[in-house]
Amino acid sequence: MSSCAARRARKAHRHADVRVDALHAAAIEAACDLDRGWFERHPDAVTYVRPALDHEACVPGGPCRSLELVQVWQIEPGLRARCAL
Repeated sequence: MSSCAARRARKAHRHADVRVDALHAAAIEAACDLDRGWFERHPDAVTYVRPALDHEACVPGGPCRSLELVQVWQIEPGLRARCAL
């Protein structure tokens, strides 16, 4: 690969990473909103399982994994943890 082609490939990869990172950030924001709403409607619940959102499992700067389900725990109001199932 020529040095010009290598530079173009690196630049394209960086742009792809930025798009994936933006999709991941949007998916995490949507997941937070979804989980917050669920626990507001179910104040006595400690955990629930939901379908994973597209791009929720993207590693910033890295690849996306495909998830089926996510289990969410509410540790205290406003503090939640998620685990891929």
